[in-house]
Amino acid sequence: MAVLAVTGLLYAVAADPARQTSCHALGPCYTECIDGGDCGTVPEAVPGEGAAAMVASDNKGTRMKVSSVAWAAERPEGVYLQHIEVDTAKTFQKFEGIGGAFTDAAMVNLRNTSDAARAAVLDAYYAAGGAGYTMGRVPVASCDFSTHSYSYIEDGDYALDTFNLTEEDTGPNGKIDLIHGAQKRVAARSGAPLQLFASAWTAPPFLKENGAWVGGALKADAKSRDTWAAYLARFVTEYGKRGVDLWGMTLQNEPTPLPKIVAQTWESMPYTPAQQGEFLARHLGPAMRAAHPSLKLIVHDDNKAALKGTVEAILKIPNASQYIDGVGVHWYVFPTKLNAAISETQALLDAALPGHDCFILGTEACSGFATILSPPKRGVDLGNWERGQQYGADVLGDLNAGAVGWTDWNLVLDMNGGPNHVGNNCDAPIVIDTATPGRYYKQPMYYFLAHYAAYITRGSRRVGVDSQGLVPMEVTGWKRPDGRVVLVVLNRDYALGRSFTVHDPKRGYLVVHVEPASVATLVY
Repeated sequence: MAVLAVTGLLYAVAADPARQTSCHALGPCYTECIDGGDCGTVPEAVPGEGAAAMVASDNKGTRMKVSSVAWAAERPEGVYLQHIEVDTAKTFQKFEGIGGAFTDAAMVNLRNTSDAARAAVLDAYYAAGGAGYTMGRVPVASCDFSTHSYSYIEDGDYALDTFNLTEEDTGPNGKIDLIHGAQKRVAARSGAPLQLFASAWTAPPFLKENGAWVGGALKADAKSRDTWAAYLARFVTEYGKRGVDLWGMTLQNEPTPLPKIVAQTWESMPYTPAQQGEFLARHLGPAMRAAHPSLKLIVHDDNKAALKGTVEAILKIPNASQYIDGVGVHWYVFPTKLNAAISETQALLDAALPGHDCFILGTEACSGFATILSPPKRGVDLGNWERGQQYGADVLGDLNAGAVGWTDWNLVLDMNGGPNHVGNNCDAPIVIDTATPGRYYKQPMYYFLAHYAAYITRGSRRVGVDSQGLVPMEVTGWKRPDGRVVLVVLNRDYALGRSFTVHDPKRGYLVVHVEPASVATLVY
């Protein structure tokens, strides 16, 4: 145990467990892992008597380093340009969790590594000593992060007589096996269930107007629409038979119709907002309530730019509102921005559906999806710290705007950001070197998400925080069911560290120092 003096405070610092970390000030910063050995864990943050525990990470190699910050009864002397005032009496939404997607790509990559590495990656996300994930997303049949397009029924099967899950779902180390592994780890860690929601990218082509996997609306006739609703309910049933009880389902992945120049080139099926409402009210809602009454139905599942307008239109469709349990949001239009759309839409839902307790959940995000919006390139950019900072900022902004959680895209990808059958590669918090079985890399995105997910537990309530100063600290505050308070603080400035004060009237004052380009979690 080393002792470090910073701005007049003594910090007891645990040895950094990630001994294979490679970092450069403005360049790559990652942890190389071989079969999970000596790859570091996410530590507990247990405050000592009269102190808060602080966990910190930065772009110079510090990874989840635990220290202790003493409380003072009086306001500290000296000049501090930032101050955080905490008000635990002021409470907001309840936290559901953070997670990632069990895509075919994630499954293929985990199949193509060693047994030890596969187990270690699941540990890194879901087990004690991991990032604290408690949620997950499951695609219904294929998406772009599959090796090919496929459906669960044969063409023309309106009765679903041929419905059958595929090898991607049920094969050895398939998606269901991986989910079972995650379920066991979450249960052992917290005693709570893994909350999973499903999303479909497209109906089988014979149910669509264009008869193709890409684009083309769902046919308007009742037979086609009822078949598609029954297909989605059947998916929930079949997964349930295999020990995977789904918590929710989104109506459709990214349904907003797009201009041809930016439209998807992979499995997709557009709905106008009114069409979403009509399908929900007349087909999906009744079918799902009959087959799976406790399943959460989530509309929109698309970018924030269209969020409020979509929900307004759906609410105008007769009988649709009774089936809206939640709203899903993606980050792809100007990542880390447009968070106000969440708070505006939550206010709209609360006013239109009093007592219905509709939630807004981040349902997809990834880096490396486009060169301009996620530089410097599409796909994996190993150790890109700025991509981690973008994740940290988007989670913080979404939560402070009222979201109940945040879901990453692929849990793992290969070193190119795939496989993806149309070349729509992106980045992931953990990437696997499939050419060297057993080797994988934890990226900055992984650590930023762990700073939230490992310490803000399900059922926590967001509390009031007033971040003051000319350049206020970015912060979110939560009170856990066990009574602990958690603050996550970002300093995205690459040049300057920050020393700031925290005041909680029930505890006193803290003086906290954070390094440049860093994230810190305080627990007390």
